[in-house]
Amino acid sequence: MSLRWKCTARRQHNTTDKSAAGPDSKKRKSPASGKGAASKKKEDSSPGDGEKPASKKPASNKPASKAKNKKAGQLVDPNTGDKVKAAATVESKPAAKPTSSKQVKAEKTDDQAGASTSSAKAEPTSEQDQPVEINRAPVLTLWVAVVAQRQGFSEEAGLTFGKAISGMLAQSKGRSIGVFDKKDKDEGAKQEREEEEHKQGVAKHDVFGMSIKAKDVGDDGDVRALDTSMQAIQHKQVEGYLKRAFKDRLQDAKAALKTLADSYKPEDIGKHCYHLYEQFRPTIASGQKGWGQKGQLDLVKIKGLVEQH
Repeated sequence: MSLRWKCTARRQHNTTDKSAAGPDSKKRKSPASGKGAASKKKEDSSPGDGEKPASKKPASNKPASKAKNKKAGQLVDPNTGDKVKAAATVESKPAAKPTSSKQVKAEKTDDQAGASTSSAKAEPTSEQDQPVEINRAPVLTLWVAVVAQRQGFSEEAGLTFGKAISGMLAQSKGRSIGVFDKKDKDEGAKQEREEEEHKQGVAKHDVFGMSIKAKDVGDDGDVRALDTSMQAIQHKQVEGYLKRAFKDRLQDAKAALKTLADSYKPEDIGKHCYHLYEQFRPTIASGQKGWGQKGQLDLVKIKGLVEQH
């Protein structure tokens, strides 16, 4: 065959093959469609072994919550994404119920009662219990007079004993702190004085835990204490002295001291009277600074000593 014939035959053969295939030949060449295609897509998108399936939920534009972003005690700002320090958590407490006025009064009463029992110093409850501004000498004078009455002496005798003893203790105190010169001891002069006192009917009496010289007056056995000149002290003068010192508070102070003295038996009061005085006497500065200085006589404290006894 000639070459031209061969080329013509090949073209005819190719044309015959295309017409025999028809329109189905395009379908064979195109990829699978329908259910087969969907199945194939599903198989291709399914995760392989060891892979986690993708979340079915659509991606959200909302910021992650603090609880989800918290890692190892660290919080993340939901707006910026920056790490922030965790603030100390404060435990919220329910609001207290309103307290009624009756409950407030009851609580105040309980607090006041507790304070009165725990505190050694009680507050004055009346005008008569208010403290008295005064120095020590008249307080001691009045206390000795009250104690002497408790021991069986008359009121007049007690006032003179009060003046004598307060004077003696003041002299002793003055010498100890250098206010007065020390007393010279002259045994010969002392013996002569005692003989003269005996002639005048001077005797010693146990008053306020001390031995005090006094002189008989009248026929009823009443006595009067002696001053430093060995003269009987006038009780009227002592009364005036106390009124000037205590002013309008004399009866209040006297009543408080009498209650304290009456809480002891007459035979026992002399053993405790000075120690009691040390507990309620006005507080003043020590040494020469406090000489003649005024302090406060606490009448409530005196009543407290009665309760303690």
